[in-house]
Amino acid sequence: MALISNRMFKAVSRRVGLTLAFVAAGLAAAHAAPPAKSTAPALTVDGVLLEADGWKIGISASLGGCFAGATFDNDTTLWLGLGGKQERGFLVVTNPVWNQLQTGQLYDMKVSTPGQAGWRGKAMVVERGNDEKGFLISDLKDEMMGSFARAESIEFQLDNRAIAQLPLTASPSAIAHVIKCQSRFAQLLAEVQAEGKPKGASNGTGFFVSWGGHILTNHHVVDGCKVLEVRRPGSAPVPARLVADDATNDLALLQTSLRTRELPALVTRARIGQGVFVYGFPLTPILSSAGNFTSGGVSAMTGIGDDTSRLQISAPIQPGNSGGPVIDQNGNVLGVVASTLGPLGGETPSEKPSEKPAPQNANFAIKASAAATFLEANGVEPVAKVLTAALDPAAVAERAKEFTVRVECDFPR
Repeated sequence: MALISNRMFKAVSRRVGLTLAFVAAGLAAAHAAPPAKSTAPALTVDGVLLEADGWKIGISASLGGCFAGATFDNDTTLWLGLGGKQERGFLVVTNPVWNQLQTGQLYDMKVSTPGQAGWRGKAMVVERGNDEKGFLISDLKDEMMGSFARAESIEFQLDNRAIAQLPLTASPSAIAHVIKCQSRFAQLLAEVQAEGKPKGASNGTGFFVSWGGHILTNHHVVDGCKVLEVRRPGSAPVPARLVADDATNDLALLQTSLRTRELPALVTRARIGQGVFVYGFPLTPILSSAGNFTSGGVSAMTGIGDDTSRLQISAPIQPGNSGGPVIDQNGNVLGVVASTLGPLGGETPSEKPSEKPAPQNANFAIKASAAATFLEANGVEPVAKVLTAALDPAAVAERAKEFTVRVECDFPR
C-alpha cells in the first residue's frame, strides 16, 4: 500500500490544523440557529487489548463495539470501529481545537478517500473526556468500511473545507483486529468491567503433524497472542511456541512438548461428494470440553470466488473449530478448518436484522496440499503413509481425538 511521506503529511497537517481551527470557530459563531441536535454518546475507552502497526485496538461501551484508534501529528485522533446492535461501522475523528462545538449537534460532512466514491451525510459532535471533541459518523455499511480499509488516506470536510486529512497506514490489519475483537466484544467488556482488564482471549483447534510435537492450526487463531498453550481434554495446558505462520494461507505451526500415538497423513486429493468429518473444540465452555465430532461431505472443490486453495464442506463448524482437521473416512486429513459463510443478502430493515438469509453449512477448509507445502517450507515432513481401509465414524472419532488438541490464546493485557 502506498503511503504519504512524513514530510508531505506534516505539511498537510499544518495546513489542515489551521483550517480546522478556523472552521470550528466559524461554525460555532455562524450558527445563531444551531443545526439539529441529538443525544450524543460520551466517547469511552474501556480497555485496550493490543497495539498493532501504530493502531490501538480497544473496546468502547459507549459505542457498543471495538475500534482501532491512532493519533496523528496535529493531535487529531481517528477511530475505525464496529458497534451497535447490528455491528455496523463507525468513524470518530477528534481534536482538542474543536472544543467550541456544541455536543450533540449534527453537521453535514463529507468523507473522501482517493479514487473512491466516499461518504456524505450527518456527523454528530461528541465529547472525549473534558478537553476534546469531535465528530461521530455511524451506521456505515460493510462496503464503506472496506473502502476505508483499502484507502491510503482519508479526508473529512465541513462546508467544503478540509478539517482533517490523515494517512491510513496498515488500516487493513487494524480492521482485521477490530473484527476479531468484535466477535468477543460482550465477553471482553464483561471482563473489563469486572476486573478492569480483558483476560482469557480466544480458543481454537490444532492437530499433530509430526512425532516431535509440531501442531498445525490457523494463523487467525494465534494472531496477536501473548501466551499460547495447547491441551488435551482432561489434561492441564502446556506451553506452545509459534514456529512459523502464513497470514495469506491462514496457517500457523506450533511446537509443544506433547506427543501423540496417532499421526494423520495429509491427503491432497479430495472428491466432491465424499464423506468427511470434523473434530474440534467449538464454543468452549458452552459445548463439550472433551471435543466435538461432526460429519458432512465435500460440497465443492473451491472456496469463495473459486479460491482453489480451499474446499467447501457441509460438516457443521462453530467458533473454536478453526485450525482443526477435516478427516476422510479412512482417518486421513483432507484439510484444515478455516471459515464459515455468514448471512447473505442485501439491506434489511434495522428492526429486522435476523431476516437476512443464512447459508446452511457452507463452510471452508484449507486444502491439505497447501498445508503440506507450508509444512515442508518450515522443515516438517508430512506423513507419507496414507490409510486406505474404511473406518466406521466412531473409529474415526477415536483416532481424531488422539491427534487433535485445543489451542488457547491469551491476548496482551
